[in-house]
Amino acid sequence: MSFGLLMMRAALAYSAHAVGSRPAVSLLRGGQAKMTSSWPSIPATSEAPIALTTATISPSDTSAATWAGDCLVVPFWEVANSTTDSIVLSAAQAAIDDACSGALTDLIADQEFKGGAGAPAVVSLPRGSAARRLAIVGLGKPDKWKIGGARKFGESLASVAKAQKVKAMGLLLPAEPTLTSETAQAMLEATYLGLSPDLRYKSKPDDDDNKPPPLVSLDLLGGGVDADVVSRARTFAAGVLLTRGLVGSPPNYLNPDTMAETAAGLAADFDTMSLKVLELDECEALGMGAYLGVAQGSCTPPKFIHLTYTPPNGIAPKKKVCLIGKGLTFDSGGYNIKAGAGSMIEKMKFDMGGAGAVLGAARAVAELAPAVETHFIIAACENMVSAGEAIERSHTAHMRFSSLSLSDTAAVYVCVLTGERGGDAPWRHPYRLQQEDDRGHEHRCRGPLDARRRSSLRGPPW
Repeated sequence: MSFGLLMMRAALAYSAHAVGSRPAVSLLRGGQAKMTSSWPSIPATSEAPIALTTATISPSDTSAATWAGDCLVVPFWEVANSTTDSIVLSAAQAAIDDACSGALTDLIADQEFKGGAGAPAVVSLPRGSAARRLAIVGLGKPDKWKIGGARKFGESLASVAKAQKVKAMGLLLPAEPTLTSETAQAMLEATYLGLSPDLRYKSKPDDDDNKPPPLVSLDLLGGGVDADVVSRARTFAAGVLLTRGLVGSPPNYLNPDTMAETAAGLAADFDTMSLKVLELDECEALGMGAYLGVAQGSCTPPKFIHLTYTPPNGIAPKKKVCLIGKGLTFDSGGYNIKAGAGSMIEKMKFDMGGAGAVLGAARAVAELAPAVETHFIIAACENMVSAGEAIERSHTAHMRFSSLSLSDTAAVYVCVLTGERGGDAPWRHPYRLQQEDDRGHEHRCRGPLDARRRSSLRGPPW
């Protein structure tokens, strides 16, 4: 049985059982306290997404030699031997050189340019030229140019647009070899992302250093990239920006409430998306004691988010897939608090990175509209310290098992996602979790195991 299916069963266990059929939630702290249904109210905040650039990127049939605009970018593959070989112009590059009276070959000679990956060089062209400026960019060796190189090239395009304050840019697409659809998409994704900086928390967003590039249009010249690749790159970039925005937001802005609002926004934007959010009382009724035990120290109630994508137009799904993301919007460590050098408590907002990735993927899936029914599960909560926080070594009611005993509330949370339990319970899954805190203490979802078995039973990477 696949690990993804095991996780899906654990996270979706609530849907397979009637309300009231699970263990009571009164044993959250060794039977001495109950989860309260009334949560202290806190001021509501809103989570603003990172804006995707409004620049238009599109293929063009215009010849690069006659293209008119602010800056024409000409990429080059690196020569085989940088000591003895020189750049040889392709037919399209030679036509550009003729159109600008040899400015391209002069720029190559002045920069002693060999096509190595690096910073672009730019020169202004004389008045009367179709393009106002000419830029050359090195791509590196063609046999080593993969997805990473394509992304760096895309970032370079955005950098040129920002540094040169370009509004209309033309790009002669690389030739001999041409780009594959995968490398072209990676290049364009990086360009979209480079044109879309995160300005939400900048004190001076209008400063030149912070402002996004002023690019209005990027024309792809020379063929080799069709509109479908551009559209797919834009969709993926929008999903990445959604994830970046969530992960980059401070925890007083991004909490379980605003994460649920983000999921609700996706459901509102796409007809193929539906949303079910289990509130506190519903989680209590289903016996989600372990999950609520992690959340009960917070002023913000937990939100169990189940976002579902269904193929459009009644298309029968070819298969069903579930993505589950860790959604601890802040992890203080609870009473096992993260303290001291190396604890990284100031960075513990990133414990919801998995949930951010899941929501970014949900946006991309909704726009791509595959024939695959997809479920996106996030158990959003905060792991904080208060009078109601779960005590270390407490026994907590669990909706799948009678109880589990763990000394770390974050470890409890991951056990909820994986469906594992503590103590000396029999094996339920072929996976187990091992987690070390900042003091080197190991928290296991199983009873003690010898070193040999521990090394062979490592859980999935998180």
